[in-house]
Amino acid sequence: MNQLSFCLLFSGVLFLSACSDDSNGVSASGTTNPTVVNGETVNALDTDGDGLTDSLEIQLNLDPVNADTDGDGINDGLDQFPADAQCSADTDSQTDPVDDNPILVADEPVVDEPVVDDPIDVNLDSDADGLTDQRETELGTDPMNADTDADGVGDAEDQFPNDGTETTDANGDGLGDNANPVVIDTDADGLPDDRELALGLDPTNPDTDADGFADGVDRFPNDPLANADSDDDGVPDSRDAFPNDATETTDLNGDGLGDNANPIDGTVISGTITDIESGNVVANAQVSLDLINTESQNDAVLQSSTDEQGMFAIVAPNNLLPDSFVLVATSDDYRPEVVIYNNNDETAINAEIELTPESAEFTSIEANPSVHHLGDDSFTGSANSQFQRSAEGVTLLRNFNVTAAQASSTEIMLSWVAKGIQEANTVVINGQELAITPNTNTDGSFDAQLISLAVEGILTEGANTIEINSAQQASNNDYDDFEFVFVGLTGLN
Repeated sequence: MNQLSFCLLFSGVLFLSACSDDSNGVSASGTTNPTVVNGETVNALDTDGDGLTDSLEIQLNLDPVNADTDGDGINDGLDQFPADAQCSADTDSQTDPVDDNPILVADEPVVDEPVVDDPIDVNLDSDADGLTDQRETELGTDPMNADTDADGVGDAEDQFPNDGTETTDANGDGLGDNANPVVIDTDADGLPDDRELALGLDPTNPDTDADGFADGVDRFPNDPLANADSDDDGVPDSRDAFPNDATETTDLNGDGLGDNANPIDGTVISGTITDIESGNVVANAQVSLDLINTESQNDAVLQSSTDEQGMFAIVAPNNLLPDSFVLVATSDDYRPEVVIYNNNDETAINAEIELTPESAEFTSIEANPSVHHLGDDSFTGSANSQFQRSAEGVTLLRNFNVTAAQASSTEIMLSWVAKGIQEANTVVINGQELAITPNTNTDGSFDAQLISLAVEGILTEGANTIEINSAQQASNNDYDDFEFVFVGLTGLN
């Protein structure tokens, strides 16, 4: 109890007991005067002469032989707080018996008790985002907004809740992964895993095509027959007549001059490439034509890029252009397109090509498809022998990647164009034979085909392999010579 409170209590007692008037029957000199109460004489002895009888002092726990019990310089009979040296008078005792001028003890001032508000709820989460309001205040986020930076990721899951451009820091370097991407290269081949998956490579194999060149330095990491492109024109050095000149790739007339700067006589194949959905032209798309030149160059690649109007042009010598041939068109964010044409010894062929945007249900086997010729270059018949490329072996192995959802597919379709198939060649995925190739047109022309592949339980998330094998004839051990161009895999979930 503090001093002021004690004074209040004691003054009340004294006020009622001793301080109401002077009629206590005791003189200031300490003499005894008879006191009559209810007709009886009461002993009024006042030994210390302080104005209070001994019996009353004993009742009030005062000293009957000490006129100033609390030693404050005021006799007990005059002191309204005779047992408290810090209280002496209550001038308005008729209303509140509290000392009007309390004597304060040094260093112990009487202060008002602070008003205490209701306690703060430390678990309050006003916006229900998983972070308490107190924590959001510490982070500088808005406790009334579950996604302070409005980037689509709630504050509790967002490692950068005040930055609308960043949400994660996978490597814990304190920097957002968008501005500072995390690079994971499982097989240490120089290509990040995500890039390998996009290219149809195996992120766990440093040399996907097993040609002795690591994927990171191999310009054609999915093709065991090519690895370098010195002029960076997209044509392997092994098929480029001018491997150090990005403006030239062929010399089909053998004059030592590039065919782009010195056009050759032949069939002009030209046209426009557009988006099949929007109808807009597609600029910077690439168009390629594979041709064999047995005299001066084997397996040439003629190519052209579309201009701002989506237009392209290629010139092919009539003597090298097969009766049935294909053009391949590619562009970023679109499926590869393979278009069949017939050569009727025309001077010009109009080639209007439409590209379809990529979708989740489609997977490219080759981002930039080329004509493949399997077999042993041993064949008869003029139509059957009009190939665009010489044989590159009896087996072709390629890698492709699928998502977890796509890997659950039970049946997919291999989409390609092919010519010259006369035997039961096989299609193998992840080491399991899934289909036999159907025969193509008997006149040796290209034929668009869809081959059903039962892949339930066979596809795996990430890297997968597809293998095409040329069949060997039982009668003469001759391998079937045929050509094809991958379009892709469709029907994936």
